Amino acid sequence: MIEIAECVNEAEKQLSLGVYNAVWPQEAVTMDEVRSFKAQTLDYGDFIGPGGSVAVAVMPQRPTTGFVLLTAHTPGFWPDRLAEELAVSLGAPDAGIERGPLTLTARSGATLDLGAFARWPGKRS
Repeated sequence: MIEIAECVNEAEKQLSLGVYNAVWPQEAVTMDEVRSFKAQTLDYGDFIGPGGSVAVAVMPQRPTTGFVLLTAHTPGFWPDRLAEELAVSLGAPDAGIERGPLTLTARSGATLDLGAFARWPGKRS
């Protein structure tokens, strides 16, 4: 089991943000944008561990439902396994969980496998 803990200082929050921006480079955000987003939530949690990170938020528009973004960089936690683990944790069907590999592509075209992600949109399928 991989243990994660809530980000408690600016360095941990920046590390978690770096993971998010590596997973979603086309949607990369700054720490100021994170703070603005967090201010709009009813509740927000940002967690990091040696194997990845998790962000959870509950928005006022859907106060009984949150979303989860989970990343893993531990060998053996590939997209399907990560989605299955998240589904079990949430009690949600894994068919509703987006999943995929984390891959960094250089301008030269070279790629580096970084792990996997699973994202639950916050609604039951």
